[in-house]
Amino acid sequence: MKKFSLNEKISRGQYLLLAFLGIFLLIFFWAIVSFSGYIKPLFLPTPLAVFDSIIKLFRDLHLLQDIGISIYRIFLGFILSVAISIPLGIYLGISKKGQAFCEPVISFFRYIPPSAFVPLFILWFGIGELQKVLLIFVGVSPYLTLLIFDVVANIKKEYAEAAYTLGAKQRDIIFRIVVPQSLPGIWDAMRLMMGAAWTLVVLAEIIAATSGLGYLIITSQRFLQTPNVIAAIFIIGLLGLFTDLMFKFSYKKLFPWQEKL
Repeated sequence: MKKFSLNEKISRGQYLLLAFLGIFLLIFFWAIVSFSGYIKPLFLPTPLAVFDSIIKLFRDLHLLQDIGISIYRIFLGFILSVAISIPLGIYLGISKKGQAFCEPVISFFRYIPPSAFVPLFILWFGIGELQKVLLIFVGVSPYLTLLIFDVVANIKKEYAEAAYTLGAKQRDIIFRIVVPQSLPGIWDAMRLMMGAAWTLVVLAEIIAATSGLGYLIITSQRFLQTPNVIAAIFIIGLLGLFTDLMFKFSYKKLFPWQEKL
């Protein structure tokens, strides 16, 4: 009898094969359902129709420009969130007073749907880039801050206690022990919240925008161009997958000593 192994290791070739198989089965099922005629093309176009729409969008409708502006908005909003959330999350993790003061406020904003801020942000900032960037920031930063706080609060305390016993100052403990131990977890938190940034930029572009992938989706829906809608969704998924793979690859390069299950 084969011995059970938690999260059994597989080769890179097996991993790629299984990943390809999962994507293939999804497209195969989609093709069967759409080509069978049981669902009208208006509601679910075939994979070939969507692929043809992607080519036309690149050729005729400046798809690269829409992709670029969406990435630009995500980058600004996410970088702003990281710049605020990392120091604040670390501070909450090492200070009970800071935690008591800030955590209720952060949790309050965390439970407010980002879409609720859209009318207010349009009223305050108009329909320009600032409104979209701030929507991403408001949607990402509370979650990212609390994730980082949780990472810092759960690091091994033995190293900090040993350093304190040997005469290390608080600043040394923070920057030489707390921060290095927390970095892998912080990177994972950033990876998770990047996915949220993609969903938020689409929300921002569906409402009050003249460019971007979200704008492409809503304009295509108005003219019943379902293949264009699915094409834009497909591109967002691919870009999100690429971003996630970049975080995953960077994690292995930056933290080779950190082994995951």
